[in-house]
Amino acid sequence: MGVKTHILVLEDDPDLREELTDLLTEEGYAVSAAGRGEDAVRLAGEIPFDLVIADVRMDGMDGLEALERMRGQDSARMVITGYASEADSIRAIRLGVDEYLKKPFSMRDFLDRVAALLQQRRLNRERQEAERAARRLTRSALESLAGVLDGADGGARVRAGRLASLLASRLGLDREAASEVGTAALVASMGEAARIADADPRLRAVADAVEERWDGGGPEGLAGADIPLEARVTAVAVEAAERPPQAAESLAREFPGRFDPRVLEALGSITSEEPVAEADASRIRGLLSLGEALHGRGDGESARRAFRQV
Repeated sequence: MGVKTHILVLEDDPDLREELTDLLTEEGYAVSAAGRGEDAVRLAGEIPFDLVIADVRMDGMDGLEALERMRGQDSARMVITGYASEADSIRAIRLGVDEYLKKPFSMRDFLDRVAALLQQRRLNRERQEAERAARRLTRSALESLAGVLDGADGGARVRAGRLASLLASRLGLDREAASEVGTAALVASMGEAARIADADPRLRAVADAVEERWDGGGPEGLAGADIPLEARVTAVAVEAAERPPQAAESLAREFPGRFDPRVLEALGSITSEEPVAEADASRIRGLLSLGEALHGRGDGESARRAFRQV
């Protein structure tokens, strides 16, 4: 039996709240209900909702404020209201509300919109997962190509990618973002050999900004925090990969004003063993992605070989 879709209904009218809750439950959804914004925010902190349905006007915390406090939730959002003021509409747009339903509404229309929102959310998540798998495959392919070009698994190009991922993690980026910075560093270090990544504008944008300088003396004149963090990390990683471990001090001396001091500080905290551990993790992630892709194409035997290597 599959996991039920979980919906939160925030409505201060008890009769309407009960009607919506019963209707959604009959449709097979798992439903939690709240009559106050504060209670809805508390529930959202305890349960990962797929959809939050919120009335706007209510005593105390209104529905839009409650939605704002739930911004960390990966939920679709529907607003229902009988008082659609211009100010409320603007707030809803800024909060990224997916659907705006004005009272009175038919229950059939309500259910159709709920189903459409949830279907769109599923499609979005499937697309995001496919994009993540494609990025992992790109990283794995680039590392393989870099290993061939360098003549050894520990060549400078591969080290640049691993260092960039570690630096990005040290500076607070999540694993997916850090992995993408590592891929960008591979692209930047490989030049024309990285045509495989040309189709991804994000990778090219980072690679193209690598020549910018912290002091503003680069090609486009970007300076300091105006340079994307991913590009600042990539610039340090590509240069440090050609040097012995603990290269931060020498980079600061040889290239005054070139690099972000905070990235150099993070580089100084990385031990020589850490890129090896990142290499193992990166290889495992690449093999898993390859296995998933082969399985999706129906090549079960090749997929099994990839998983056996993991």
